[in-house]
Amino acid sequence: MTRSEQAARRRGYAAEVSGVRDKRRDERVGRYALQGEVATGGMATVYYGRLQGPAGFSRPVAIKRLHPQYAKTPDFVTMFLDEARLASRIQHPNVVPTIDVVAEGGELFLVMEFVPGESLSKLVRACPEGLPLPIASALAVGMLDGLHAAHEAVGDEGEPLCIVHRDVSPQNVLVATDGVARLIDFGVAKAVGNATLTRDGQIKGKVAYMAPEQIKGEAVDRRADIYAASVVLWEMLTGRRFFGSADSEAALVLRALEAQVSPPSEERSHIPKEVDAIVLRGLERDRERRFATAREMAQALERAVPPAASRDVAAWLEKVLGESAEQREQRLHELDASVATELPGRASAAVLNRVLTAPALVAPTLEPAPDSRPRPPARTGLWVGIAVVLAGGLGFFGSRLVPAGEGSEHVSADAVGATGSATVPSPSGVASAAGPLSPASPSASAFPDSSAATGAPSASAPSASAPPVPTATARSIAAPRPPSARCSPPFVITADGVKQYKPECLR
Repeated sequence: MTRSEQAARRRGYAAEVSGVRDKRRDERVGRYALQGEVATGGMATVYYGRLQGPAGFSRPVAIKRLHPQYAKTPDFVTMFLDEARLASRIQHPNVVPTIDVVAEGGELFLVMEFVPGESLSKLVRACPEGLPLPIASALAVGMLDGLHAAHEAVGDEGEPLCIVHRDVSPQNVLVATDGVARLIDFGVAKAVGNATLTRDGQIKGKVAYMAPEQIKGEAVDRRADIYAASVVLWEMLTGRRFFGSADSEAALVLRALEAQVSPPSEERSHIPKEVDAIVLRGLERDRERRFATAREMAQALERAVPPAASRDVAAWLEKVLGESAEQREQRLHELDASVATELPGRASAAVLNRVLTAPALVAPTLEPAPDSRPRPPARTGLWVGIAVVLAGGLGFFGSRLVPAGEGSEHVSADAVGATGSATVPSPSGVASAAGPLSPASPSASAFPDSSAATGAPSASAPSASAPPVPTATARSIAAPRPPSARCSPPFVITADGVKQYKPECLR
């Protein structure tokens, strides 16, 4: 290609992306914004668009818009919806997925994932000498893998849908900038359960890529797509149209039904014979002699010509497109920037702050659960206070009755438990769990121990049936002396339940 041709091509592309076909960003369809047109066909126009969400969320999409004159025709509307239904059943990396269907203002819109790249038809025209063998193999294998996924798609109940694309052509193969070939446009696909049925003698698709049985109006299956894929592969390898130029579709039909098929190596001598055999088998007029599945053909091609890695395909694509790829990316960046500034939905710092601090997103404050235990009545609290005062008085009186020579210098062995704690009488005669009362002892209590507040037996007045229960660890304990056997304990409990101190223990 000469420099003047390249310059003309760049000018044509620039006019295409920024000319009169550009739809401004003020046209919205639901939550989608329509941008510049990408392509126009007989039934619909494809736009570059943006999905707008809350808090500034946005993502690029491709929006296929049914022409208004067809949106009022039931057959075309049903066909359009069939395309959406079938495409949603095919989940494969080599098929462009369908995201949404929108009906608004009497129009129909099919929303698909936006894949930046170029159609295979433009790449073939840009390479009149043919694509490099590894590149052609990689693109053909991707196309065949996508077809196989469509042929094997199933319905909700696992039933085979028997999808036949019926319009496989270089225009419907998208080569993305990541180096992966993706199949698009199931607008005329045939499947079990279609709402619209093809009438006898009705031809759908491009004649130059139709299988003979499809041209004749006979029943078609997946092998019709294999024939069309073989035509696409032939053109990738040679850089030429399979049937050349024709004055009319009638001439193309006659060539498809009667013309002798030549192997690709007759056009390009570097093509191996193994590749010739694969292409010719796929182009057999008798479909029984073709490959049974698209996967079978892809595997045969992989063995004959190992496909290039996707990164190598991406580098080759960038080299072929040259400045046009940069212009396209710049154009998309401009559209994205204008969408961010002109369309509602862009989140400012204040909006984000309100969203992030909304009550539904803030962790609830943990508060103590209300006490479910029944509260004692006021009269019960009065009796508890009286019991506390009486317990304190008894403890004080008992400490005064303990001999100074014994009780003030040692602690009874029965009062020292496994935890090493005891109740030690203070020098002033008031029992304290933490030693003498002082400012350094904030936990010191005027009661012998904490059990007095609950009515439990205290250490200064132990019960006859249970040893005293220690409640605190003594800070300092003097060296213990052997207690008197008769004064341990220094009291007895009478049959009437009255506690009497032993006279010998009061000296």
